[in-house]
Amino acid sequence: MISTMTVFLSIGNNMIFPGYPQTIENDSKEKLSINQISPCSMTVETDFKLETNLNCYKDGLIVSGNGITLDLNGKTITGPGKTLEHSGIVVLGNDVTINGPGTVTNFQKGINLNNSNTVDVKSIILQNNQFGIFSMDSYDSEINENNVNLNNIGISAFSSNNLIFKNNLITDNQLSGISLINTNQSLIEGNNVKRSGVGLFLDQPSNHNQINSNSLMYNIVDINDANVLALNLNNNQYYQNKCMVSESGELCLQY
Repeated sequence: MISTMTVFLSIGNNMIFPGYPQTIENDSKEKLSINQISPCSMTVETDFKLETNLNCYKDGLIVSGNGITLDLNGKTITGPGKTLEHSGIVVLGNDVTINGPGTVTNFQKGINLNNSNTVDVKSIILQNNQFGIFSMDSYDSEINENNVNLNNIGISAFSSNNLIFKNNLITDNQLSGISLINTNQSLIEGNNVKRSGVGLFLDQPSNHNQINSNSLMYNIVDINDANVLALNLNNNQYYQNKCMVSESGELCLQY
């Protein structure tokens, strides 16, 4: 069964966006799917493929369903500015996959993992945000093969565990490329981090993390582990990282 409806976004009597037609249909298994255009701030609770660029004055998409895939399909989600408290993609559900290609730009948080578990983010361009990817109280998630550039902070994790950041290109982020705050038992491997304030920063409560085979260069400081805390106090392990300037001892294989 196929039905079509038109969604309008408005504030008071002032039209902000034109109507967006959406096609909603039941597939052969009678599962609801949305196949065409969505307005900004739509709550996504089923597999979803973006069919148009979005220019949003608040959040882009809010993923609250579990076990679903969001396909950006090469489209761009643009926000109202990185100083405003909005996110391009907010993930509240679990077992969520976000696939590129696609771009998220000009938000406070490009992709915001908020108390969500087992989220995979792959092949997304995140640029000109306050935070490219932001994780809060999230677990068992993977951030792979993304291009994270020209943000204030590229990837940041707060109070999260068992994360994997792997094979990301992280360049020209003003304050830091990757920051872990009170984040434990995570793997940072094979990332290319360049031309940022601090390439990789871990604060003192972040412990038992594995940092392997990353390339960090042309940052003001390539690696800062807890502001020169002795490594045996937080049990973070560094192996085969290529960099030029590290704090907290000799953490680099020099270029």
